[in-house]
Amino acid sequence: MTNQAAGTGTVSILRQSGNMTYAPMAGSPVAMGAGYTSYGIDVADFNGDKRADLVVGNVANNTNLRIILNNVASWAAQPLFGATILPGAGPNVVKAGDWDGDGKMDFVSVNRNGGNVTFYKGNDTGVFTRPNANIAVGTFPEIAAMGDLNRDGFMDLVVPNFGSNNAHLLIGRGDGTFNAPVMVATGLQTNGVAIGDYNNDGRPDVALSAFNAGNIQIFRNTGTN
Repeated sequence: MTNQAAGTGTVSILRQSGNMTYAPMAGSPVAMGAGYTSYGIDVADFNGDKRADLVVGNVANNTNLRIILNNVASWAAQPLFGATILPGAGPNVVKAGDWDGDGKMDFVSVNRNGGNVTFYKGNDTGVFTRPNANIAVGTFPEIAAMGDLNRDGFMDLVVPNFGSNNAHLLIGRGDGTFNAPVMVATGLQTNGVAIGDYNNDGRPDVALSAFNAGNIQIFRNTGTN
């Protein structure tokens, strides 16, 4: 879990003892470094050793992300990605998965202050590249959800935008790229999103929670795919 202390964020990894009690694992909490405000987090095997690693977002106004590799005995925070790899400010939300279908774990970051989304291609060694241009969405995208919205076998992304009262649907092509974003007006400051089949018709729908209205909107998937 991330501990969001401005500029001095950490990540805690807690081990379950088997009776629903938890204790910090060796090396936990992991310091993210000066200027790092830990926020979003996701898990995947980024270096092909069959162990769960972590990618940690950074909501602070800079361009850094952190990969934490699991070496069983302890957790090792890898060097920060530099500005030559990362695109825009505030990469706060991260979603891991094999986004390009090559069998290696990648991730996407939703960049709050930059108002865009970035795909990071993994090479199974814990190193990533940014092969594509950023995808512009709305103002202050603070959350995201991934799922196969059109049921084509490829992962898609829903990105609500807190500052522009709308959401963008990014339909994945299965190669690390996306179709042009589709904007959906919500009229509300959205601070939560979940994908699920809410009307039991076999199609993934989207639920959005509204910060400024105290309610939930359900967007029904009417697609024929």
